[in-house]
Order: sequence, then C-alpha cells, then structure tokens
Amino acid sequence: MDWIHGFYSRQHATLAREGAEASTEYCAAKMSVINRLVPDPGKTLLELGAGNGMNAIACANLDFSVTALELIPECCERIKDYVNTNGTSRGAIRVFQGDFYKIDLAEQFDLVTYWDGFGIGSDDDQIRLLKRISNWMKRDGRALIEVYSPLYASRTVGRKVRFETCTRAYDFDARNARWLDTWTYNDGTVLTQSLRTYLPPDLQLLLRETDLDIEHIETREAWDWETESLEENAPLESAISYIVCLKKTTHSIN
Repeated sequence: MDWIHGFYSRQHATLAREGAEASTEYCAAKMSVINRLVPDPGKTLLELGAGNGMNAIACANLDFSVTALELIPECCERIKDYVNTNGTSRGAIRVFQGDFYKIDLAEQFDLVTYWDGFGIGSDDDQIRLLKRISNWMKRDGRALIEVYSPLYASRTVGRKVRFETCTRAYDFDARNARWLDTWTYNDGTVLTQSLRTYLPPDLQLLLRETDLDIEHIETREAWDWETESLEENAPLESAISYIVCLKKTTHSIN
C-alpha cells in the first residue's frame, strides 16, 4: 500500500485546483442516505478518509458531532480552514490527521462512515479495517461503507477523463477484482489507485471474520459514458457502488 499517500495527496490537490471536487450540494444529497438506512443514527460520527471534508460538513449540518480522520495533512488543513471560515449550521467537526490502520482512538461512536475508498490493500487488510470499525462502534451503533462494484468497474476499461494538468485512465484487474485508476500528469508522474471491488456475497465472506453483518444495502448512481450523465438509484448490475449499513452481531467468530 505504498502508493496511498502519494496518490491521494496529488489527487486531492489536482481536483481542488481544477475545480473538480464534489460540490457541497452533492455531498449533502449523498449524506441523506444516513436517515434512510439508519432511522436512529445518534449524535456522534467518525468519518474515515475525510478527504476535502465536504461529507463531514454535510454530516455536521445534520447535527452530528463529527470526528473527521484524514491521512493527508494538506486535506486536514483545508477542512479546518473551511470550518473556521464558514462554520457549520448545526453540529461540530474536529479533525484528526492519521492512518486509520494505525491511529489509536479510544472513543466509540454512534455511526462510523467510510465513503469512496474501501478496498485499499488485500482482503486481509479489509478484514483488519472492519474489525477496527467494529471497535469504534457503540454496541448498538452502525457503520455505513461505500463499496465499489466489479460489475461497473469491469466496464470502464480504456475509459479516460482529461484534466488540464493530467489524464485519468481506468482499467480492471479481473483476476483480482481490482479497479485501477491511473493519473498521468503533464510532468510525467504516473500514480495509480488500486481498489478491491466486492459484490455483496463477497463482502459477506469478509464479514464472517468479524462481529459485523449487513443490515441494509442501497445502490448508488450509474455513470453513462456515452451521454456523460448520472442515473440515480441504479440497479446493482449497473451501479458504480453501493452502500452497506453494518451492525454488530452476536454470532461467534472462529
């Protein structure tokens, strides 16, 4: 996983410079999934991989007390600057910089979220992270995780998105079900994100090694490359990703 820091540091800087980040409105609409899948989500929320902070801010505006955990120091400073300048309409945000595989957080939360990034590393890494997520959840807490679908990823091979300073190209490693996202910059730098994709039954196999189980699933949108438009509430066979709501179970772990 040596690629992680370099890839995300450059990606976030590029998207910010080119005005290509998800908008405040888009993130607010995305966070509405919380009330659909978690009728009583509580008040405390831990977001893993907070990125530019727009999802965390949207959750604070839903009256959560948000702990935003982000690896990239520059992103942490951007979140803090935004909150200091604009504030939030209801809840509060605190920002921690660190690696969610290593950081020591003693608290437990009503809700743990991880958007746009699950699948870093191997299956064993995912299991390790899921166990950490369980430890951060209160006994009756929930986790919402966005998972990329191999059905969509496999159809993106050869697709490209061009920015002013780089070109983004997609590929799919079918043998290992990994979605490859390569950014080639004008200065010659080439950085690739590699995410393991999962169908719900595959994800359930990972969860057998934890005390978590799937309570609900909601699919996300599909991107039509020909019309360059989003189809909302797409079926699983065409959706880019889906969101799983996880709860703790009482089954024994081998």
